[in-house]
Amino acid sequence: MHKKYFKGIYKEKTSADSKKLTQIILLIEEKSNMQQELSKLKHEIRRLENTLAEIGDDGVSLGPVQAGSVRYSELRRQLYRTKEDLVQSDAARKDLKLKVHQQENEIQTIQQPNDDLILKTLFWVHNLTIKSS
Repeated sequence: MHKKYFKGIYKEKTSADSKKLTQIILLIEEKSNMQQELSKLKHEIRRLENTLAEIGDDGVSLGPVQAGSVRYSELRRQLYRTKEDLVQSDAARKDLKLKVHQQENEIQTIQQPNDDLILKTLFWVHNLTIKSS
């Protein structure tokens, strides 16, 4: 009876070891595949960085973004132009806001006599209807 008990434990242990070994093999294969994929991606990144960093929109080589380089100078000019555009847009926005405020005041000034006239007319019509009744 003791032999069967020990044989069962041995079979269970062998089966568990076999499963673990299979898992280890699968994990090693997966690691290898991931390393290959990582290597391909790194190579692709290097290739893209080299192509993008070397050629500008006009096809001229700009070089890396370093102080003093053509690309750096071009980016600084672009930044300066963008800042100027922003300042001009902000000034235009302020001007338009002021103009809107002035026009709203003008509308109120013009609307007030119209409202007064409408009230007088309604009062006059109301009095006429009362007198005719």
